[in-house]
Amino acid sequence: MLRRVKVLIGVSGGIAAYKVVSLVSSLVQEEAEVRVVMTKNAREFVAPLSFSTLSKHAVFLDDFSNVGTIPHLDLARWADVFVIAPATANIIGKCANGIGDDLLSTIFLAYDGPTIFIPSMNSKMYERATTQKNLSILEDMGCFIVEPDIGRLASGEVGVGRYPDNEVILNEIRRIVVYKPLLRGKRVLVTAGPTREFIDPVRFITNRSSGKMGYEMARTAYMMGGNVKLITGITHLPAPRGMEWKRVVTAEEMFNAVREEIEKTNLLIMTAAVADYRPKEIQKQKIKKDEEHIILTLEKTKDILKELKAVKKDSQIFIGFAAETEEHIENARKKIVEKGLDYIVLNDVSKEEIGFESDENEVVLLDKRGEMIAHIPRKQKIRVAKEILEIISERG
Repeated sequence: MLRRVKVLIGVSGGIAAYKVVSLVSSLVQEEAEVRVVMTKNAREFVAPLSFSTLSKHAVFLDDFSNVGTIPHLDLARWADVFVIAPATANIIGKCANGIGDDLLSTIFLAYDGPTIFIPSMNSKMYERATTQKNLSILEDMGCFIVEPDIGRLASGEVGVGRYPDNEVILNEIRRIVVYKPLLRGKRVLVTAGPTREFIDPVRFITNRSSGKMGYEMARTAYMMGGNVKLITGITHLPAPRGMEWKRVVTAEEMFNAVREEIEKTNLLIMTAAVADYRPKEIQKQKIKKDEEHIILTLEKTKDILKELKAVKKDSQIFIGFAAETEEHIENARKKIVEKGLDYIVLNDVSKEEIGFESDENEVVLLDKRGEMIAHIPRKQKIRVAKEILEIISERG
């Protein structure tokens, strides 16, 4: 995804400098072109050889020994994105206040592309009013700040200031460089995963949904600049980063969670596989297997999209998903009308290699008139999600 993207990494003198080595490794694995500049203090924590070996390029140091007459200008012209990691209070202060007394800070002053700061320091230093003011100045300048984690710090204390997972940083680079900001300023609500309808305390009715497609829709919406909230059933997927999320269990809980958010939502992406039926009565004790047969009486759950149709605003966009095994187009068109959808994403779940539990999908996208506007062939779900949201966003 980052193939041929030119990433300039600025390493300042923090204890987390060694973690940037694996960041460079990950970028190279994604076929990005990587150059590294290190401050004098950064070399106290990690050797330049580590970075030069991984990036296959000499590291730029403060002694200006590299080939090139004006390295800070050469690098500023070269980079697609500038990542300062770890960003100490010192380098944050310099950049915020226009101080250019080393190679890294002079590159920042000369660079007019996207810059990402990864603050990492003791919690007292991070929470200091001057540090927060400097971060605000950088944000006002258009820089991106990746919030540090809360955890055990180098001092042994527990608090905010911990260097985040490199995957978070990679996602931020992808979001800024690869994805168009088509959803910037939009509130996006995504549902994902299955629901569970309990028969007794240990048994329940559910379905095969893994939640993967919904999580990729949420992740892609975030990458496109959306203010995303994910409402998810129980899955085995890791908690999403960079967005608010809520876990629910039953269809009723899913409905209540969506209903609570819908008023302030611009775009609803209803990917969850919500149970259509639930047991009319839930047994308080585990059912014993004394009987040869038991009769289970089911009742319908609320159809979330049908319920929301009555409160949908003209300015809101609702996207539904239809997992079908037969009469695919006809069933999808029927759902568009019944649920008041603007778009529906149709996939054939009878194909074992796509859909449920798979990392790949193949879908057809229909608009509110029931017209097929796109066929997205089999590919990774993250790429399917990207195409869906690009098509819908560009159609307005």
